[in-house]
Amino acid sequence: KKDEEIQKLKLIETQLRESLEEKEKQLAETTKTVDELSSELALKVDELCQETLKNEELVFVVAEQKGKLEEMEKYKTQVKQMEDLVERIKLKETENAVYKQDFETERNDRQRIHIEYEELKLKFEELKSSHEQLTELKSKQQS
Repeated sequence: KKDEEIQKLKLIETQLRESLEEKEKQLAETTKTVDELSSELALKVDELCQETLKNEELVFVVAEQKGKLEEMEKYKTQVKQMEDLVERIKLKETENAVYKQDFETERNDRQRIHIEYEELKLKFEELKSSHEQLTELKSKQQS
């Protein structure tokens, strides 16, 4: 009976050793798989980090371009305002030229009228003087 038990124990021991060897093989394979997966994961993490950096750079570039676009929009607005101002200045210059021409015409008319007035005044004085002389002569002749 003891021999049977020893036989059973040896059989169990053998089965346990085989089971242990099997489990060690499985552990080795699992460890190998975990190591491989860890390496792959590390590579993927590195790739993702690089992609993230590229994406951050792209975000920065996009933000920079957006800023430039906003500056261009401001510039376009300023150009439009300047064009409007130039147009208004041209209109004012035209308006001022008309006012200047009217003013010069009026001034020339006033000068011409003043000259005519002075000439008429001189003629009047001459005629008055002639009239007085004639009147005086007539009166002398009658007396």
